[in-house]
Amino acid sequence: MNTDVNRRTQQFDIYAAEVGLDRGRAFDSVDEVQAFVDDLRETWWWPRWYDRLARVEVGPARSRRKAVGWYDHEMGAGRIEVPPAMRTELTIVHELSHVVAEVYHGSKSHDPAFAREYARLTYLVRGSAAWLRLYDAYTGYGIEYDVEINRGPEVHRC
Repeated sequence: MNTDVNRRTQQFDIYAAEVGLDRGRAFDSVDEVQAFVDDLRETWWWPRWYDRLARVEVGPARSRRKAVGWYDHEMGAGRIEVPPAMRTELTIVHELSHVVAEVYHGSKSHDPAFAREYARLTYLVRGSAAWLRLYDAYTGYGIEYDVEINRGPEVHRC
């Protein structure tokens, strides 16, 4: 008997938790998604918490069924690719969380640091109601996210 077939992963659980969530605003083009992401960088909270991430580029997806997000160290920028059917706030925040978690925590998966950034960005971008629904889904699926995140020395600005 292959026990691997029955093993759940946090990635599987996060995807399952997202199934019942409101997708939020939908975008018609890559340019609209890029403008949305660029506008996030102009918020009060971006320079406070994500100051090491100066640029996130949005491009066409290589797959019709898969969105991806990562940080390109050579380019010094994040990159997200989202297929047309998945161009929603929920998916964009999910993929943007991959970029942030990689830059700040070295995350390359759906680990607790990713899940924590996803929760934080959901609150900041989509509001408290969306965050509460995500929190309920995290709780229901046992998502591990409540971890201490080390961002290095705290900088206090006047």
